[in-house]
Amino acid sequence: MHFSVPLLALAATSVLAQQPVPRAGTFVTWDCNECGRTQNCLRHEYQSVDGNVCAPLVTPNPASITNNYLKDGCTLQLHGDSACTDAGPSFPFDNLCKPIEFQYNNYYKITCV
Repeated sequence: MHFSVPLLALAATSVLAQQPVPRAGTFVTWDCNECGRTQNCLRHEYQSVDGNVCAPLVTPNPASITNNYLKDGCTLQLHGDSACTDAGPSFPFDNLCKPIEFQYNNYYKITCV
């Protein structure tokens, strides 16, 4: 059986794209709006998170987020499904507090290329 070179290259790229990337990012979620600036609420730190790994948030349904660090070529995205396949919002590395849409607040994935 013969495989074409493009088919093998595509298969290799697909496998490599899913490899974990160590310490791809750091972010913080809050259980209240405005990242706790106007009220006291629980804060959850995600330090040195590996990239290309879908994982649950410590507490589901946080209300706001700050993205503190991302490696070059990586994007933080929140998801509503456990496979991280829905089109949840992306958060750039900008250290700004952002609200979280209710339907996309149970899982996270830092995707790196």
